Amino acid sequence: MLTEKLAEIYEAEGKPVSAIAAWQKALKLNPTPQQRIRIRRTLETKLLAGGQRAAAIDDDQKLLAESPQYPGRPQIEAELKDLMQADSGTGKNDSAFLRYSRPSR
Repeated sequence: MLTEKLAEIYEAEGKPVSAIAAWQKALKLNPTPQQRIRIRRTLETKLLAGGQRAAAIDDDQKLLAESPQYPGRPQIEAELKDLMQADSGTGKNDSAFLRYSRPSR
């Protein structure tokens, strides 16, 4: 997708905010299920690198909702649990933390 390439160019130019915006736009352009997973995983990494933990948590939750059969689901659930535990003392994401702190079915 050209929008993904644009995001990579922004990143190479040292424009992380523009890169994140381009990846978010790519999600709105009807990507294939595989592209959507790849974009969400990349976006989560970039959001965390930019200190946007709440947005990364939201992105992970959307990935799990959009792709319930994704084989990497246990890894994402573990990452999500770790992110939420870091936020648990702040009161952020408490209901989501309870949901993902249980073993997956």
